[in-house]
Amino acid sequence: MKVGVLVSGAGTNLQALLDAEARGALAPAEICVVVSNKHEAPALLRAEVAGVPGESVEHPGLERQVFEVRLIEVLDDYDDTQNVYTDAILTEEMAAE
Repeated sequence: MKVGVLVSGAGTNLQALLDAEARGALAPAEICVVVSNKHEAPALLRAEVAGVPGESVEHPGLERQVFEVRLIEVLDDYDDTQNVYTDAILTEEMAAE
């Protein structure tokens, strides 16, 4: 199972997940991407050191819906399955507004 981790700061929780993955404690999960809303978040460096791709999706000036769509697009780039659940939730939220 592929997992994307969302971060915004130093990444101490991310480091705990990376360490657990290295020990095999997350199996069958695999951290396939780390995404931050801040391009200079130290957590992205932690991801890089661990060999996990890092992406940034900054949100200043974006409407929430636009940010969420961009975030989902980044996550989908690292998933080879159809993310029907997330797409359905986003569609419902957009329809409600």
